[in-house]
Amino acid sequence: MQWNLLYHVQAVPAKRPRTNRWISSSVSENEWDTEVARTGSAAYLVNNAVSPVLFHGALAHIPENAVVVEIGATCLLLSVFKKTLGPKRLCLGLNKKGENDNAKFFMKALGKYVKCASILLFINSEYLHYRPII
Repeated sequence: MQWNLLYHVQAVPAKRPRTNRWISSSVSENEWDTEVARTGSAAYLVNNAVSPVLFHGALAHIPENAVVVEIGATCLLLSVFKKTLGPKRLCLGLNKKGENDNAKFFMKALGKYVKCASILLFINSEYLHYRPII
């Protein structure tokens, strides 16, 4: 684990306090007051990578009307989130395995978020021009 921590320290050199809205799924609830759990740091990232995922405890703290975004290569847990959290929370994946055009899929997910949040989103049009990688 020590070598992994060294690489993460290079990527995240300074600890930053996390907000109370951050729900950890790698630190058990009775340890949320520890230094590792209270800060976004290299130690937290390493702990997150090597610890079991504690979804049940974390999902119990997600409030109604929340937006849950799964950031992962295939969004395997999106159906679990939707089933567990119910219709009062919006669950979004940013990409989808087997999708031909993940940039378009991402933009659709972003649109669902904007519609749900009732916010006005400005995107510089130069970033909307993309070439799908095949």
